[in-house]
Amino acid sequence: MIGGEPRFEERNRKVARLIAAARAAKGDILLISDSNVRVEPDDLVRTLAAFDDPVTGCVSNLFTAAGATTIGARIETLHLLGFVVPGCTLAAAASIPCVVGKSMAITREALDAIGGFERFANVLAEDQAIGLAVKEAGFNVALSPVVVRNVVVQRTVRRALDRQIRWNKIRHAFSRSTYLSELLLNPLPFAVPLALLHPAIPLSVALIRITQMALLGRAMKSQLTWRDLLLVPLQDLLQFGAQWIPCFDDTVTWRGYTLRIGPNTELVAA
Repeated sequence: MIGGEPRFEERNRKVARLIAAARAAKGDILLISDSNVRVEPDDLVRTLAAFDDPVTGCVSNLFTAAGATTIGARIETLHLLGFVVPGCTLAAAASIPCVVGKSMAITREALDAIGGFERFANVLAEDQAIGLAVKEAGFNVALSPVVVRNVVVQRTVRRALDRQIRWNKIRHAFSRSTYLSELLLNPLPFAVPLALLHPAIPLSVALIRITQMALLGRAMKSQLTWRDLLLVPLQDLLQFGAQWIPCFDDTVTWRGYTLRIGPNTELVAA
């Protein structure tokens, strides 16, 4: 295990460790993966095939949650499947870098061109910032069709929402207008008041959302259960509430330190 740079520990401890690891690593491609990510035997080979194009500088994987046994873990599973996966896919279709560092790879050439991991020592969303920097440096940023599993067995609802809120603050810091437009992608909360006109309206929307989630789960081989699907309306309502918090609060407690999130998720003193 490689320790991080002590002078970077108070900001992004993950980047501190990446800086140290990059100096010890050998090879032309660096793979970055969270400890709870699981892959199949040929996933790495299929992911790295994207680098056959010499212009490709960074590749990230789609991912879904697996192993959930508590309500909080199931809520996180539904959020990743119903919001994060479609968001990454739509961004890739529009040629907009959307990099999530749970499973990503970058060439040494591209990393050197953007100033190394040191450039992102004071950035909370170093993965997305790296993707944007790689694109700006003239390289392609690719989304691999290989789906990896993010194992989340037990999680409280509070902790699941805390993660959503942190990710919300990250997206809000990158672009407030784009972030606010995301509210339109969640129709159920808007349908609830329409129950005054007819109770079938929110019920119909909820059934459509459950069907949509079931189809996404099948496409991503996520093995959703009926217990998971029954929580879809709850997840949508919780997500809607969590999406408003970044408009009023820009602080984050990250690995034991409380900081403010500045533009492009640069971390500054609280």
